[in-house]
Amino acid sequence: MRKYIEMTDEVVNRLKEGKYVEGSMHYDAEVGKIVFRAYQRQARKRYCEEILGHTDFGIVAKTKTRYKWRETMPSKLSSAHLCNIMDRECQMAKGIIATHEIIDRV
Repeated sequence: MRKYIEMTDEVVNRLKEGKYVEGSMHYDAEVGKIVFRAYQRQARKRYCEEILGHTDFGIVAKTKTRYKWRETMPSKLSSAHLCNIMDRECQMAKGIIATHEIIDRV
């Protein structure tokens, strides 16, 4: 038994390219065929981050919803030295964020 499925050319082209197509399939009584409709999904928007400043071992950046603080340090340093550097970097990052907020308000 053969059943025909009605779908748009766009869906057929995507299937020929080997891509997956998500959608809904139902029987349309008016047409008398099974109809497949692809979901019209929107691509996720990625917000770029704005770099607020640089510290000695990292950067402070801001996205639409978050502040980001990244730092990388050499693994050759002792743990006590790393803790001191991390404290100093934290103070620098706080200063950068405070300065940026002051500039935005002016």
